[in-house]
Amino acid sequence: MMENNNQQLRKILIFSMSYYPRFVGGAEVALKEITDRLDEKEFEFHLVTLRYDSLLLKYEKIGNIHIHRIGFTKKNATFEDLRSFSLRLNKILYQFWAPCVGLWLHKKYMFTKVWSMMAHSAGIPGNIFSRVSGVPLLLTLQEGDPTEHIEKQMRVFGPLFTGVFRQAKQIQVISHFLKEWAIKMKCRVIPDVVPNGVDTQMFIPGTKIDTKEEFRLITTSRLVPKNGVDLVIEAMLQLPENVYFDIVGDGFQREMLEKNVSELGLQKRVVFHGQKNKEEVIQLLQQAYAFVRPSRSEGLGSSFLEAMAVGLPVIATEVGGIPDFLFGPKTHGNRVTGLFCDIGSPLSIADCVKRLMGDELLYKQIAANAHTLVQNVYTWNNVARLMRQLLI
Repeated sequence: MMENNNQQLRKILIFSMSYYPRFVGGAEVALKEITDRLDEKEFEFHLVTLRYDSLLLKYEKIGNIHIHRIGFTKKNATFEDLRSFSLRLNKILYQFWAPCVGLWLHKKYMFTKVWSMMAHSAGIPGNIFSRVSGVPLLLTLQEGDPTEHIEKQMRVFGPLFTGVFRQAKQIQVISHFLKEWAIKMKCRVIPDVVPNGVDTQMFIPGTKIDTKEEFRLITTSRLVPKNGVDLVIEAMLQLPENVYFDIVGDGFQREMLEKNVSELGLQKRVVFHGQKNKEEVIQLLQQAYAFVRPSRSEGLGSSFLEAMAVGLPVIATEVGGIPDFLFGPKTHGNRVTGLFCDIGSPLSIADCVKRLMGDELLYKQIAANAHTLVQNVYTWNNVARLMRQLLI
C-alpha cells in the first residue's frame, strides 16, 4: 500500500499570508519543517503568499515549496511598514486575489488538495478555491490571538469566514484549545490534534559556565502585545541586579519596548537582539538560564518547546494551548515541566524567576522533564509523519 502511495505525485496548494525569508512566525516555521521532511517524489507543494518586500522574487523555490508571491510591496519592508495602509490593504485583497491565483495555477498543476494555514488569514482563500475547484480543503489552526478577537475581526466576511470550518474536509489543530474552537465554530469533522515540533537535532542543551555573576532570562518572540514582553521588562525591577533579559525577535512594539527599557533605567540589563537565524537563536538559548513568555493568548507556542529542548525551565501563563505541554508543580508534582505565572502580573513573573534561582533541585527537575517530553513527543519528524497521513 505504501509503495502505491509513493508512486502517485500529490500536488498540494498552500495558502499562507506570510512565508520565508521575511516575517516568519510559528505557522511559517511549521510549514517549512513539515514540507522539508516529506518526499519530493510523493508531494509537490505550491504556496501563494504575500510579497511585502519588493526585493523578494515573485517566484522562487525554498526547500520543497514553490512560492508564488503577490501583493503591494515596499523596498526593505519592516514590521512597522506592515502597519502602513498599502501593506495592510494586502491582507484584505489577499482573501480574494490569492484564490484567483490559485485557480490559475490549478489549470496547470491540477492540485489534489488545498491546505490553508490559519483560518483567520488563509481560510477564506482556501474556502473559495475549494468551492470553485472541488479540491478538498485541509484547514490548519495555528492561531495565537484570542479567538474572540479573531471572530470579531473576521465578522465583516460573514459566511465566507464561518463557512471555512464547514467546508474543510480535514482540520488539523496544534492544541486541544484550538480543537475546542473548531468545534465551537461548527466544523463538520473531528479535528486532528497534531502539535508543532522542534528540530531536536539542532536544539540541544549547551554547556554553560556556572557562575553566580549573572542569571540570564530569554524570550524568542514576535514583539506584539499578546506575547507580554512588556510585562517581563517591568518584572526586571523586582529582580536582583544580576538578572539579565535577552529579547530575541522583532515586531511593531519594539520601539515602544526600547523606550520602556530606557525610561526604567534597564539598558544594561535588557538586550534587544532583533531577528536572528536558527543557529543564532540556539546559541542565545544555550547561554540563558530560563525562558520567559507571559503570553496573553497562545495557540501552542513553538518557542516554548524549543527552549525546553535546549534544557531551559519555562515560565509561562496558563492560557490557550500552553497547558498541553507545561505542567506545574501544584498539579503534576514530580512530572513538572515548567512554572505558571499569573496573567498580566510582573510581580508573579518575578516570583517565578526567584523560585528558580533559589531552588536548584526544582530547576534541574523542570529542565530534565521538559527536555524528555520534547524528545518523546514534540519532534518535527513525528509531526511530519502525522501530517503526511492528512495530506495523502
